[in-house]
Amino acid sequence: MTKFRILIVLTFLFCLFVNVQAQSFECRTEAGFSVDSDNPFSNEMEGFKFFGEGKLRAFKLGVSTIDDARNTFGTPLKTLSFSEIFDYDSDWLIIVSYLTLSLSKTSTNTSLDGVTVTKKYVIRPEYIGQINRIQLLPKKNFQFNKMSYPDKTLKEFRGESDYDYTYSDRYGLTYKVVDREGLRLGGDLKKYNVTLSRGDILEISYTNHCLLNKIYVEQK
Repeated sequence: MTKFRILIVLTFLFCLFVNVQAQSFECRTEAGFSVDSDNPFSNEMEGFKFFGEGKLRAFKLGVSTIDDARNTFGTPLKTLSFSEIFDYDSDWLIIVSYLTLSLSKTSTNTSLDGVTVTKKYVIRPEYIGQINRIQLLPKKNFQFNKMSYPDKTLKEFRGESDYDYTYSDRYGLTYKVVDREGLRLGGDLKKYNVTLSRGDILEISYTNHCLLNKIYVEQK
C-alpha cells in the first residue's frame, strides 16, 4: 500500500533543538540513579550494543564531532542540512546529526500568571559541529525483545504514526518498533528491499537530554 512506502530516513531527521519547550531545558535525570561513564546507554539490548561494544563506543554526544564520524565511517552516503548518512555495516545505516550555525538559535515560551514569557537562547560557538543525535536504521529484519531490555522501567508509548510504537528510557535511548505487517521502507533503504513485520525494529536512536543545559545560553 502506498501509505506504507514512506521515506523513513527523512521521517526521523528532525532537530531536537528547535522550537523546544521550557521544560526541555531541564536535564531529565532523577535522584538515585547515575549514568555509566563507559556507556551512557546502559539499557542497550543484547546484540544491539552499539555504544557498549560497537563502533560508537568511542563516541560521546556533545563532545564527538562530525569529523569523528567521517573518520570512523568514511565518506557519507548523503549529506543533509544538519546530518550525514553513512553505512554502519552490512546490517545498518547510521544517521549522525550535529549542531550547525543554522541551528544556533531557539526559544522557549512559558506562562507566568497568565502572561506568556518568551526567552531566546543561542548556542555556544564551541559546540558547532558536535554530534547531538545518532540513529540506526536496519537493512534487514531484527525483532525487538522487550525482555532483553535491562531496565524494566522503560516507557512504552504510541508513535506519531499508526504503524509503530516506541520504547524509551530516561537515558536517551529509544527503540521504534513496527506495529503493522508488510511495512516497506523507501528512500535510502529502498535498495535493500526491506519489508518489516510486526515487532521488527524500525529505528534505534541515541540522544542526550542534558545537552540543552550545556550548549545553549540565554540571549540577553
